[in-house]
Amino acid sequence: MPDYLTPKQDDFIDGHNLTFDPGDKLNGSLYLAEPFNTQSGICREEIISAMRSAQLWSDADPKQVPDGQRQAYKDQLELVDAIRYQTDQG
Repeated sequence: MPDYLTPKQDDFIDGHNLTFDPGDKLNGSLYLAEPFNTQSGICREEIISAMRSAQLWSDADPKQVPDGQRQAYKDQLELVDAIRYQTDQG
């Protein structure tokens, strides 16, 4: 069962490495977020592979939000929800 969060948007954007699918414009609101400076316990490649198998992620190479664009994300986006997850590896 997922653990639902209510993070502050600016803290969330500044505190996470945000990966997105540039190949699916309909999926533009989905980000895989990994906390900075911690052992996140996730394997980004495995999660994206599983999402591709479920047709939830395109075959395009994943991209990450560059540090220089974080302020624009904070100014223009609205964080609707975040779900904490954990993989079998930790």
